[in-house]
Amino acid sequence: MSLEERISSLIVEQRNITRIMESLYNEVVTLQSSLEDRRNALRFLEKYGSVEEDMDVLFPVGGGLYLRAVIQPKSKIFRSVGAGVYLTDDVSKVIDVLKKNIEDLEKALEERNELLERYRARYDEITAELSELYFKLQGGERRK
Repeated sequence: MSLEERISSLIVEQRNITRIMESLYNEVVTLQSSLEDRRNALRFLEKYGSVEEDMDVLFPVGGGLYLRAVIQPKSKIFRSVGAGVYLTDDVSKVIDVLKKNIEDLEKALEERNELLERYRARYDEITAELSELYFKLQGGERRK
């Protein structure tokens, strides 16, 4: 393979890695947002599970607007299971489900971050090799 062909091949690989890294970064951001959402829900439910009287809360309706609402203690929680289907569970069951969901999301986030780091390392290797090849192409000697 000629020097020019090798450079061209590395540039294509580097561009592909860039696209993959952008996609992984978007997944990381989505996972982080999902994790924060579930952690907030978990904190609320842990507090809610210990109250013995009506709880006065602000209910978000969107656009930075809230309605005041009263939640009764020990109410059943509606939990989405997908496809517009909801189950009702008691607080302790929902807390267990949330903890498992958080654990799964943390694992997925860790896997994406590790993968992202491997792609970053390969990107850096390619950048270094391209620099060396460009130097050779310009007639320079190999750097040590």
